[in-house]
Amino acid sequence: MVTAGIDRILNEPQLLENLGRVGLVTNQACTTQTYVPTVQAVVEALKKCAHSNLTCVFGPQHGYGQTEQDNMIETPDSQLEIAAGRHVPLFSLYSKTRIPTPEQLEGVDTLLVDLQDVGCRVYTYMLTLAGCMRAAEKTGKRVVVLDRPNPLGLSRLTQPGGLTQGNCLDLRWESFVGWYSIPMRHGLTMGELGHLFHKRDKLTIDYRVVPVSGLKRSTPLKELSQRRWTLPSPNLPTWETTFCFPAFVALETTWISEGRGST
Repeated sequence: MVTAGIDRILNEPQLLENLGRVGLVTNQACTTQTYVPTVQAVVEALKKCAHSNLTCVFGPQHGYGQTEQDNMIETPDSQLEIAAGRHVPLFSLYSKTRIPTPEQLEGVDTLLVDLQDVGCRVYTYMLTLAGCMRAAEKTGKRVVVLDRPNPLGLSRLTQPGGLTQGNCLDLRWESFVGWYSIPMRHGLTMGELGHLFHKRDKLTIDYRVVPVSGLKRSTPLKELSQRRWTLPSPNLPTWETTFCFPAFVALETTWISEGRGST
């Protein structure tokens, strides 16, 4: 049975012990396999942990509530109710800044990241993680990823290129849809991407991953496609849409509409 990091902490809350003040990087679409929102699951797990508490939340592109259909719409900071009568700052990481600022991290010891990547280089959540890691390097924070399966499958040493596709990025075209020279369909989980960023950026931060249990590099796409789905962003409503994304997203470089905003 494949069990994501967010589901594991419900039964193993000790995985979050001694994290200090936690800044959670997530969005409303991130849930457990029983559709418990990540914020709620983390709050419940932290109640059982020593020396850990949630102090703020960071949201990625499309906003924490995933209400921004359009591609490049920035969202403002606000407040989020994480329990009855208890609010914490909700910082946008798709605003005038794409990475946490030193001021935002003043009340944080650990950035806890739970975001559903979709296995494609131009999907910005992986760069939100990379930005968090770079900010943590500058401010002496740790980063912990609650890992999730890559819905498009994992790269395999025994089948080179089997589940990776596309050219690697030419770094002359570096932007927020590409900081690293990796294939368009990269075949890594978010936790594995973090290890890659740690090495490529020569970081020294305390970087940890709560891995997906039961996930193998040979786990078939059929099994991954049958996991309960919550759309990770407004225009990826199904696994099938996500499977097509690495190819069809290229239409955004033309004047042809790929249907964004029609979900």
